[in-house]
Amino acid sequence: MHRYLSLLLFIYLVFGQSFNQKTARYYDKNKLSIIEYSKFNWRLFRKVNGWYPTIGGKKKISAKEFFIITNSNEGQRLISQNEKIIIKNMTMATVSSVTGGVLILTPATGKWGVYLGLGPMIISQWLMFKAHRITAEPIMPYDSAKNIADKYNENLRLKIKD
Repeated sequence: MHRYLSLLLFIYLVFGQSFNQKTARYYDKNKLSIIEYSKFNWRLFRKVNGWYPTIGGKKKISAKEFFIITNSNEGQRLISQNEKIIIKNMTMATVSSVTGGVLILTPATGKWGVYLGLGPMIISQWLMFKAHRITAEPIMPYDSAKNIADKYNENLRLKIKD
């Protein structure tokens, strides 16, 4: 009887700890973290506070991947909405810039073409500024992203325990 108990104890110590180490490594590998940063953006000419997600504590991932991993419908909706706005602004900026360039460079318009062409050129720069502001600022506040990551990590921990 003593041999069987010692055999069971040996098996538990060898394989049980290995199992716990494997689950701990799996959790550490898939754990999401949110890193907050603050930097000066030269295009916006102001300080921008933001965040970026990491998986496993080291590997930086995009916000789109973060929201897909966490199944956050609100985040995915915000990203797709921002992408549509950026595409629309950049398209309109291109059209406006080309229109202004044509008015400026067409010899038949004379010097009035320069004045008329500056309007669309200024509008195109304003649209490009709006698109850059969307990309420079975070999708959602840091606290909301941190709550989503904490909820995902808790669900991951519970999934591993089961």
